[in-house]
Amino acid sequence: MIIGIVVHPVDTEKHPTVPVGFRWACHIGEDWPDMSLCLNAGWAPTQSEAAIAGEAAGVCALKVARFLTPGVECTMPTTVLNTDPTEAEADTVTIEEG
Repeated sequence: MIIGIVVHPVDTEKHPTVPVGFRWACHIGEDWPDMSLCLNAGWAPTQSEAAIAGEAAGVCALKVARFLTPGVECTMPTTVLNTDPTEAEADTVTIEEG
């Protein structure tokens, strides 16, 4: 089982309620646009902070997966994308600065 972590810059044209920065998401697998596979997601001002937060969430998900599926190999790769894979209408989160 793959618990995938993705980090990407925010596309503020597609997601005008999200400030400039980076999004992270923890998914089952690596089909990034499929929000039904997203376990947790968030925003950070820098790519490094987004990667750290995403990997922290991923470790928790990975431990749960290993606990629930004994004997099944679980991995957690991190992917950094240059573009935002999320469709505009799929992102329902508003982030307020301040």
